[in-house]
Amino acid sequence: LSCSQIASYLLCARRYAYQKIEKVEPAGKPAGLALGSVVHSTIEWLHQQRMDGGNGIGLPDVLRIFEADWEAQKAGGVPLLLDDEAETDLVAQGKALLQVYVENPSPNPVTAVEVPFRMDLIHPETGETLPVPLEGRIDQIEDGETSKDRQTVVELKTAARRYSAGDIARQLQLTAYSWAYEHLTGDLPHLRLDVLLKTKKPQIVRIGVERDTADRVRLFELAAAVLDGIEKGVFPANPGWGCAGCEYGHVCPWG
Repeated sequence: LSCSQIASYLLCARRYAYQKIEKVEPAGKPAGLALGSVVHSTIEWLHQQRMDGGNGIGLPDVLRIFEADWEAQKAGGVPLLLDDEAETDLVAQGKALLQVYVENPSPNPVTAVEVPFRMDLIHPETGETLPVPLEGRIDQIEDGETSKDRQTVVELKTAARRYSAGDIARQLQLTAYSWAYEHLTGDLPHLRLDVLLKTKKPQIVRIGVERDTADRVRLFELAAAVLDGIEKGVFPANPGWGCAGCEYGHVCPWG
């Protein structure tokens, strides 16, 4: 399991089945998701270059990589589903987000990106272990201001609006990242959510986050419920706002 699998199943189990179980050919790729993916991969490239000594990397280099990655998305064999969004507007939005990110760098040195993890998911209170492991990649790890400071684990998001306190509390990735970091290192990290806001004037918001045992219990129980649903073939549709841009609307009775 991964956090993205869990979130996908909970958003719409029918869409999950089309994608993961039945392998239905999608009508296309939601353009907004493609944009988020390209912005994310470009920022990963930026940090990797700087970790490798490329301190002279600037905004023109970042935008060049963004343009190349966007073209690669378009050439990937799956057409983009643009709805009423013009491609030029999306590309301009992506560049504006990256400019904000470059002009407002991470507060501490980035030491690792896309760190893979794979671990048994064990209930913190009962000791029950899920029959499949949890796996994923930690977006970003930063050093502390001094050698004695704990490192900071960062989740990067793009969003159309500010996250509420409830939105932040429900972010599964940060719970998983904290757990995985402890699994990998034996230590607990600081946690931060970095949100690139796709507002009229793009901005970046950095939010310190806390996670505790209760959050891990909730993640375990959600993962167990999702795994049980998948194993039993329970894939109900969840009609709602996500239907409008769903890439499986051409085969779904709710599309």
